[in-house]
Amino acid sequence: MPSRLPRPPIDTAPIKDVARSLRFAVEQGGRSLRKGLPLDALPEPAARLADVALHTARRISDSAGRGASSLAHVLLDGDDTPPPLSHPEEAAAEARFAAAAHDGLRAALLRLGAESCLVSEAAAVAAWRRVTRAAEGSDSETAAALYLALIDPPAVREVVWGESATPPAEPAKVATFAVLLAMLADPAEYQALLPAAADLALALVPDLVQAADRTALKTLFEDFRNHV
Repeated sequence: MPSRLPRPPIDTAPIKDVARSLRFAVEQGGRSLRKGLPLDALPEPAARLADVALHTARRISDSAGRGASSLAHVLLDGDDTPPPLSHPEEAAAEARFAAAAHDGLRAALLRLGAESCLVSEAAAVAAWRRVTRAAEGSDSETAAALYLALIDPPAVREVVWGESATPPAEPAKVATFAVLLAMLADPAEYQALLPAAADLALALVPDLVQAADRTALKTLFEDFRNHV
């Protein structure tokens, strides 16, 4: 009996992106409805019907999110730390980077004052593939290339700011720099370093706005990787 060929690994990032987009759309719809037309201002039975519809949509999106997350846990190795940018060839590096970048971008944006945000994990996968296929040089150079690849096309799809928030200039650039700076500083302590990296990136907004090429970005990463 001929042996079966091993199945190729399944890319779960697009599945998770669909579930997150659905959840984000439902949350945004509910938020917009509550702001524009509070449910308690609707006459009965319209208020009751609108409330039921919102709860139903939220349950569907939550269920989709749980299903995508469960599938990811089954198919991936469960390591939630990013790979060292100096060794992009490590096992499961692509999936580990994409998951860490997604979670890190969300955390950084929330620290900057965002109320909610939508980040594409599939975009982080694509950025990793583009950069590591032609990877040469130091980990700071890899970080600079990843920064540009995550900005265009954007991994950060939408950001919602609260009414009292004061968004920084170029928030996606600030969050992306913070994520990669924390990865460079110490991948094993990535989550713990993210808040400090976000604060430092916020202080570097003028430099980030002007840094348009890989050389300038590499210099920024090298200058501040040991200050997180």
